Amino acid sequence: VRRAKEAIEERKLERSLHVGLYEGPDIPFEDKSFDIIVGLQCVYYNLDQSRFASECSRVLKDNGVIFFSFFSPRHGYMKYISGKPGGIVEFTKEHPNPQLAGLKSFLFSGRRQFEQIYGGFFNINIGLEEYDLLEVFQSWFFLRGQKISAVPKKKITFARFSPGKLIRDNSNKKAIDLTSALRNNIGAKEKNLERQPAYFDSLRYPNEQIIRFIARRKSRAEGNHLVFHIGKEVSVTMASESNALEIDFQSLANIMMLKDHGHNAFGVSVNKNLIFRIREELKQQGLPKNVNIDFWDGCSLPFSRDYFDIVISKEAAYCQPGQKLFIKECFRITKPNGEVFFFYLSPRHGYVKYAKSIGNDLYQFSTEHPEPRLRNMIVFLPDKKTLESLWSPFFEVKVGMWEYDFDSVFSSFFVVYGKKVLDKEKS
Repeated sequence: VRRAKEAIEERKLERSLHVGLYEGPDIPFEDKSFDIIVGLQCVYYNLDQSRFASECSRVLKDNGVIFFSFFSPRHGYMKYISGKPGGIVEFTKEHPNPQLAGLKSFLFSGRRQFEQIYGGFFNINIGLEEYDLLEVFQSWFFLRGQKISAVPKKKITFARFSPGKLIRDNSNKKAIDLTSALRNNIGAKEKNLERQPAYFDSLRYPNEQIIRFIARRKSRAEGNHLVFHIGKEVSVTMASESNALEIDFQSLANIMMLKDHGHNAFGVSVNKNLIFRIREELKQQGLPKNVNIDFWDGCSLPFSRDYFDIVISKEAAYCQPGQKLFIKECFRITKPNGEVFFFYLSPRHGYVKYAKSIGNDLYQFSTEHPEPRLRNMIVFLPDKKTLESLWSPFFEVKVGMWEYDFDSVFSSFFVVYGKKVLDKEKS
């Protein structure tokens, strides 16, 4: 708390940010003080969850909301606990994170237990997020709840959407015109921005997996995956004067995060209308010197060789019909020891029900797709081995999985992390 207060004072944010010590179980505020309560990777340390839920309801205004995360019993850390899911457990001294060894927490056994404890105070929705991008398998419950006041209690919702099942059909042996496929996607993106402008306006926050990737770069560089930035809350920059690129950006969120972490931030898009909108937004912010936005024709990236320390994208990779050309371009512009971070839709994603095979792991979304921005788009939907074989000739690569079921459709992505190493450079 002391370090947080010092950081707030240094940034002159005393009027808008307030921090204090919470020792539980009572929350030290008057009734109906807040509209929102958020607690990520912390609220499970309240060992009396029923009392904590009651306290959250007390300090929330009518129709206020909560958003909390909890360990699930599938998390990799569960091998280091004494006790069983459904109650209080303790992390053992063998835990790889010394800050957690010996700590007690409340481990929910499953979604129904949330109903028993939180359902009496909130209309709740329970989701699950899992990913294997780190050294330890991550599995988290997410609780979203709205305070029950005079409004009749709604049925509790468990966001357990079924994974998609892609029917592979590569019987079409006809050669695919990759140039035409790319033109199709560029044209679709221009039209889809007009169809769904609210989607692009809603992207005000950076992608959570990209946040984790950027935040852990310093740890990877030091060869220590348990680096904690204690005492550095005011300014945690990974590297000064380094260049970072987001390919086919959808908003300024990821780009501005890169800037705030000390990078020269670049963004390219095939969508000229979106570029115009983003440049106008930058003008309103005073045109930051280390933010650069440019047009990309979908083929050759407009940068010289060995230019970037970081290359990221949430959507560019799976919207590229010509994967080999795209990967070679990423290799060309990345510095030796530079890193890339890309997402691909997996065959388990709920969107695959709207995809029709056109051959060679390429699929076209129908005009009935629930997301107007993706209608008629041609996407690359590979399996994990295919991705590894495509990227490994150029990068030291790891392909992970990221899935969650707390949106309106089951979401499943392959995540490609690659590092450009010298032996790949020579080959």
